[in-house]
Amino acid sequence: MAGSGAEGHPRVDLLSAYDYDIAIVSDLRYPGGNSTSLVEEVKALAVAGYSTALVHLPAEHMKRRRSFNHKIIHSLSAGMATLEPATRRLKVRGLVVRQPRIFANPLKLTPRIESDERVLVVNHPPFDGRFPMDNPYYRVDEVQERIDATFGPTAWAPLGPQVRKAIEQTGVPVQLRPDDWYNIINTDEWHAEHARFEHDVPVIGRHSRPHPSKWPTDPRELLAAYPDDDRFAVRILGGAEPAIAALGRTPRNWTIHPFGAMPPVAFLLGIDFFVYFHHPGWTEAFGRNTIEAMASGVPAILPPQFSSLFGEAAVYGSPYDVQEIVSALFADRAACEERVRCGRDFVEERFGANVHVRRIESMIGAPDPGLPRRPALPRTPPRRERVLLIAAETTGLSSVIRIRRLARALSPDVEPVAVVGVPAVSHVARAGLLCEYVQFDRPGHRGRHEWVVRRLSGIIERERPEAVWVDAARIPAAVENVATQSGVPFVALVSRAGLLQATERDAFARVVESDDVFRRLDPATPEAPDDGSLRAALFLPTADGHRFAREGAAALRALVALGGDACTVASGAIASVVSGLRRLGVEPVVAKPVIGSAREEEWSDVASLELDPLGGDLAAFDFAVISPSGMLVQDAVALRLPFISGVAGTAGSHADRAEALARWGIAPRLDLCDGEPAGVLAPFVDDELRRAVADRLATIELRDGTGTAAGILANELRRSARASAGLAVGA
Repeated sequence: MAGSGAEGHPRVDLLSAYDYDIAIVSDLRYPGGNSTSLVEEVKALAVAGYSTALVHLPAEHMKRRRSFNHKIIHSLSAGMATLEPATRRLKVRGLVVRQPRIFANPLKLTPRIESDERVLVVNHPPFDGRFPMDNPYYRVDEVQERIDATFGPTAWAPLGPQVRKAIEQTGVPVQLRPDDWYNIINTDEWHAEHARFEHDVPVIGRHSRPHPSKWPTDPRELLAAYPDDDRFAVRILGGAEPAIAALGRTPRNWTIHPFGAMPPVAFLLGIDFFVYFHHPGWTEAFGRNTIEAMASGVPAILPPQFSSLFGEAAVYGSPYDVQEIVSALFADRAACEERVRCGRDFVEERFGANVHVRRIESMIGAPDPGLPRRPALPRTPPRRERVLLIAAETTGLSSVIRIRRLARALSPDVEPVAVVGVPAVSHVARAGLLCEYVQFDRPGHRGRHEWVVRRLSGIIERERPEAVWVDAARIPAAVENVATQSGVPFVALVSRAGLLQATERDAFARVVESDDVFRRLDPATPEAPDDGSLRAALFLPTADGHRFAREGAAALRALVALGGDACTVASGAIASVVSGLRRLGVEPVVAKPVIGSAREEEWSDVASLELDPLGGDLAAFDFAVISPSGMLVQDAVALRLPFISGVAGTAGSHADRAEALARWGIAPRLDLCDGEPAGVLAPFVDDELRRAVADRLATIELRDGTGTAAGILANELRRSARASAGLAVGA
C-alpha cells in the first residue's frame, strides 16, 4: 500500500497507517504568545489540508488554575484540529512539541505518541536576566533527556536568534535545526489602511501584557522612549502599571487602555509608530506584538538586539534616539511609507502562514490523502466580532434560554460567548457556545462582590468582547461595577427599566426593558406608554406549532415539565402526574430538570428528554403539564400547545400565576399536592376540548423580540466600531 511521495516521504494511497498528519503537544492553558502562535499554526495547517491533533500536557510551573486558552478552544470548536487525550496511543507523521518548560520536571503522565519526525519548538530561553544560567527556567540537558525518552530523538528548533544563542551558551550538545522556527501570523487579518499624517502630532504606541518584564526600569529611558512632551502623543494598550510605578506618576499625554479593552488590530489603527523597549534583563524570544504592528502597517522602532530577527524591516536605536527618529519619519511622508512597505513585505515573507506550511511540508511531505480531511476553510478566515452574553439570574433557566435564543439570532459575523449564573454550562455548551459559570449570589462567602468583579473582569480580559449583553430581572451590583470600569459597552435587558437607579442606568450604554408573557396574557393590562425607552418583546421559540399533528396516533403524548431546577419540583409530583396520565391511556414524557440533582427514581421507567431551549420539542406533544414559569408558558402559548399549570400548594409566585392563567381561561390549575391529578388531566384526552384550547391560544398575539434584541446589540457593535475608527484618526 505504501508508496513514495515528495522528497521520499512514505505515502499511503487508500487507508492511512497514521491517525493524523501532525500532533502538537503543549500546555494548552498558556495565556499569551505560545497559545496564540500555536493557533496560527493550526489555522495554516487546516487551510493547507493537514489533519492536526492537539494534546494537552500540563506544565508544572503553571501554578494558577486556568482553563484552556480561549483561542485554542475556538480553533477546536471550529473543527480546525481535534483534541486528543495524552494517554491515547497515536501514530502521526510529524510531532511538534511547544514550550520546553513542560519537561523541566518529571512528567506526571506520559504521552504515547509514535511519530516519524519530531521537533521541540523552543519558544523560551533557558535563562535570562531574571533567571541566570545557574538557576535557569529549565536545564537543557534534563529537558533533552526527558523528551527523547518520551518521544524518541527530537530536534530542537529555537524561536529566534536570541533563543538559539542562549541554548548554545549552555554548552549542552543538542540537535539544533539549522533554521529558526519563527512564529507566524495571518497577515491578511492584520492588514489595515491607516489614516496616516492626519494627527496634529505623531502618535507613539505599544501593546503588551502589563508585566514588569515588558517595560524599561529606568525612568529616564521610559520618558525618552515614551516622552512626557506635548509634541508627541503616547497611546498604550495592555496597561502601564510597571511604567507608572517606575515614574511615580502618569504623564499627562499618555492614554492608557487596560488589557483587553479593544482588539490590538483596532488599537494599531490609532497610532503612527510602534515603539517597543522592555526590561534590560528580559530576552524577548520573538516579539509577536512587533510583527502585528508591522503587518498592520505601523513602522517599528526597536532596540538593536532585535536586528538579528527583523533585519532592515525595523528602525533601531536606544530609547534616547526615539524622538529624533519619530520626528524625522513624521516629517518625511515618503520615507515613512517606505518603512511601512518594507515592514509589511518582510512579515509576509518571513512570518506569513505559508512559511509554516512550507516547513511542515519539508518535514513530512504533503498532506496524507488517506486521513480524514477537515472541512474546507477559506484562505482568510473572517474576523468575527465577539460578544459576551451574560445570563445573570441565579435561579431557573429563563435568562439562560433567552441568551441561547439571542445567540442564534446574531449575525454569522458575530461570535457569542456565554456566562451563566446557574450551573448549566453543559446545557449551553451543547449548542456550540463557549460558556462559563459565575456564581453571582455565592452565598456564605466573604468578599463575594469583589470575587464576582474579579471573575467577570478576568473573563472580559480573556475573551476581549466588543460588547456585553446582560440578561437579569435585577442587575447584580458586581456586574454594574464591572460595566462602569470596563472600556467595553454593556447592554442590559431587565424586566422593569423603571426600577433601575440612575447610577445603574449610567453604567450601561443601553438599557432594554423586556416584555413579560403574563402582561401579554392579562386582558386588563393596558398598553405601555411610549416613554422613549427601548423595549424588546418576548424571545419566542423558533419552531412552528402544528395543531393536532398527531391525531389518529395510537396514544396521546403528554409532556411533563415541572421546572428546569430540580429544587423547585415537589417530591413525588412527577410520579403522581405520570401515574395519572398512564391511567388515562396517555403516554407521558418527562422533561428532565437541568439544574440540580434530579430525582430520577420518580420516572425511571418513563421516557425522558432535556428540552430543546429553542422550543422545538414542545410541538411534538398533544398537551403538557408544565410549571407556570415565564418561558414555558410563553412557548406553549406561542406554539398553541394546550397545557395544564402544575403547582405545589396555594402560596408563592407560581401559584399566583397558575391562578391567573385559570381565571383568564388559558389553562386549568393542577395542585400537585392533592395526590390524584386524574380529574384535571382527564378532560385533555378529549380531542374537541384540546382543539378549543388551541383555538383560544391562537387568538393571543405574542410578538417575537429576539430580532429586536439582536438589532440593538448589532447597533452597539457598530457604535463601538465607529468609536474605534474615530480613535484611529485622532477624533
